[in-house]
Amino acid sequence: MSLDFEAARAVILGRVTISDSGCWEWNLKLRPNGYARVTYKQKSYYAHRLSYMAFNSVFLDFGDSDICHKCDNRRCCNPEHLFRGTRLENMQDAMRKNRLSIGGRHSRLVRGEKSGNSKLKEHQVMQIRAMRDSGTKLREIADVFGIDKTTVSLIARRKVWRHLNG
Repeated sequence: MSLDFEAARAVILGRVTISDSGCWEWNLKLRPNGYARVTYKQKSYYAHRLSYMAFNSVFLDFGDSDICHKCDNRRCCNPEHLFRGTRLENMQDAMRKNRLSIGGRHSRLVRGEKSGNSKLKEHQVMQIRAMRDSGTKLREIADVFGIDKTTVSLIARRKVWRHLNG
């Protein structure tokens, strides 16, 4: 199989927002594992893998190889932040950076802003709680942070982000 690299680049660039860190952050829905999937020419790809192939003009049959993130941002599709490695190299990289969630540390490591699905930072959660405690309406808070008012309610009632005190 081959890719139309130019068309694949356009798909990626049309679905990312460039952050201050230089990450090309996927701005559509993420999978539960924090990574983005994209359908291109009736085939599903992880967005960062498609980006790597498109911008490096190479088609890969992944087998034992991974596309790894230098930036450790699962949303990132910037080809300059990506490198090809084996599954073992990817796991060793995660272990060196203390990002491997195993055993008893698993639930601690993937909470809050460390989760690939998180739209908020811890300081924003604290702001939301303070705003709600002072009587600000759910809809107003939701609009400020670009989230659903149900999410605001869950945060304010400490049903989510429970690991944060305050």
